[in-house]
Amino acid sequence: MTGIIAALRRFIRSTSNLWVVPIALVACGAASAQSLSYTVAQVSVLPTVVQLPTEDAPVRGFSLNLYYGVQPSVSGLQVGLISEVENDLKGVDIGLVSLTGKSATGAAFAVVSYVEENMTGVQLGMWANQAGAKLTGAQMGLGNGTSTGRGLQMGVFNSGGTEFVGAQLGVVSMVSGKVRGTQLNLASSVASEECAGLQ
Repeated sequence: MTGIIAALRRFIRSTSNLWVVPIALVACGAASAQSLSYTVAQVSVLPTVVQLPTEDAPVRGFSLNLYYGVQPSVSGLQVGLISEVENDLKGVDIGLVSLTGKSATGAAFAVVSYVEENMTGVQLGMWANQAGAKLTGAQMGLGNGTSTGRGLQMGVFNSGGTEFVGAQLGVVSMVSGKVRGTQLNLASSVASEECAGLQ
């Protein structure tokens, strides 16, 4: 079996230049994939191995990450196992792991969804959702977290950061500052400063 795998690796390495160029032309519709201001379609296996066009071109349309893909920004639909957007995501992201370096507007459906700054929309994660700066919308998963939030958190563990306006539903919900709205939980509801609403 290892001989077959080694032969397959040698074949892929020896023929990689034969199939990279035609795929790049089809995927981005241009003769030069390196100089695009944006692309309407992107396909990635690994950013450093096969990503067409290269990870320098923002996506305005569709991004398919067969294993792991990195884009400067995405406006449209992104599907993949592991998807990383260095800047902003506007649209829908579907996969196992969704990582956004700045802000996201739209919806993320993933096992783990992480947005470094602001999330406006819905994060639906089987395991965990995180909006680093501010959530405006909904987070639904086992664990949900944000620095400040306005909307809904529904999960086993919810952390609303320093201020949360809306509803937190689950087993344990906590806010280190003020809550304006509802905390309905099976075990514990914590608002360390003030709760204006139902707890």
